[in-house]
Amino acid sequence: MPTKRTPITRQRTPPVSETAIRIFMRMRRCPEEGDRWWDLHSKLARELGAHPSEWPCIQRPENPYPPEHGNYEWWERQRDPVCQERWRLLEEGARELRRRDREARKVAEPEAAE
Repeated sequence: MPTKRTPITRQRTPPVSETAIRIFMRMRRCPEEGDRWWDLHSKLARELGAHPSEWPCIQRPENPYPPEHGNYEWWERQRDPVCQERWRLLEEGARELRRRDREARKVAEPEAAE
């Protein structure tokens, strides 16, 4: 007797925690590829639960080199869609978190003036 199976809708991308977003925001303020950046990257990788083989665990979606640069083609070959999607999710989360923080300050400012 055949059964009718209902597909389970699963979330394709893991949710990004606020802690991971805040680490990413701190990383954006550091010189990329510096010691502090890599320290924060290690914390971010642990927070995201990235596998050790996924190193680096995030990757800038756009190629940082101009087409005439010697590293342009190398970077294109190194593209990792999973790591780039994590970067996009973290950027989106950072925008939302900054917006939420601005709204909270707006609410708190009138109360502080009274």
